[in-house]
Amino acid sequence: STFNFGNDTAIEQKVNFSRLPGDVEMELFCEKYKEKVDSENVRCHHPEDYCQHRQSCLIHFMEQENRRESERKEAGKKEKCKN
Repeated sequence: STFNFGNDTAIEQKVNFSRLPGDVEMELFCEKYKEKVDSENVRCHHPEDYCQHRQSCLIHFMEQENRRESERKEAGKKEKCKN
């Protein structure tokens, strides 16, 4: 199924039945450069370029969330080492 957020940001969602139930694979699409982005390793391929879609970009949002999650895990590891 394809979701459109009204701002030309389209997200295709495909179910991959070889994964655990409930896991969903998404095909992310960069509106500016008209290219697909891997949902397993989400990152903007042009982070330094101006992008009019960045405020509503799911790729940008997911990249930030993944970075924050990595930072939280790293902070947790450091905290365990102190104890």
